[in-house]
Amino acid sequence: MVKCWFESFGCNHKCLKSAINDHLTSNMKLHFDLVIKSFNTLQQTIRQYQEEIRKLSLENETFKVELQLKVKKDEEITHLKQQLDQYQKDNLQLISAQACYIFISIFTKNNNNNNNDQQKTTFIEIEKLKKDIESKDNEIQTIKQEIQSKQKQIIQQMNENKEEQTQNIINTSATLDFQLVSSFKLNNTLTGHTNYVLSIDYSTFDDCQFICSGSHDKVVRVWD
Repeated sequence: MVKCWFESFGCNHKCLKSAINDHLTSNMKLHFDLVIKSFNTLQQTIRQYQEEIRKLSLENETFKVELQLKVKKDEEITHLKQQLDQYQKDNLQLISAQACYIFISIFTKNNNNNNNDQQKTTFIEIEKLKKDIESKDNEIQTIKQEIQSKQKQIIQQMNENKEEQTQNIINTSATLDFQLVSSFKLNNTLTGHTNYVLSIDYSTFDDCQFICSGSHDKVVRVWD
């Protein structure tokens, strides 16, 4: 017994070896249909495989893209993590800086308060010194005014004394001993002035005696 040559295509016929040719000849259309069917099935399978391959290829490309995206996302995530770490470090530095700033501010404020107290004390001392200086200036001005007043008083007193001395001289000359004057027997000669006599003076020159008279008529006469 032998199998049909188209067993692989779906023909399950078995016969003697001598009868195989008759089977093949009489069943050519069957066998042809089986081959076409098998071929079509094979083509369909191939198409399915091709479609599967295409899908797999697409999936592969998609996977590659996703993988790339994943890598990119991983890189971005890594970068973001690095930025986050840096931000955290910066934040810590900022917090430290703020703490230092607050500490320095408090310290500076205390120093400023101390400086302000010192400045206030210095300002008060300066104001006091300024008032003392102004008081001394006022005292100096008062002393200057007193000196000027004393100088004016002295000048006025000197002028008064000078006028008094001049008046005393005039009075002394005016009250000259009339007996001395009368000894010249020139009493009538004093009438030579055209206005009243202001002063009379007695003097000697070369053993001679003279009387000088000054009048309001701006004339000075010498009498011997």
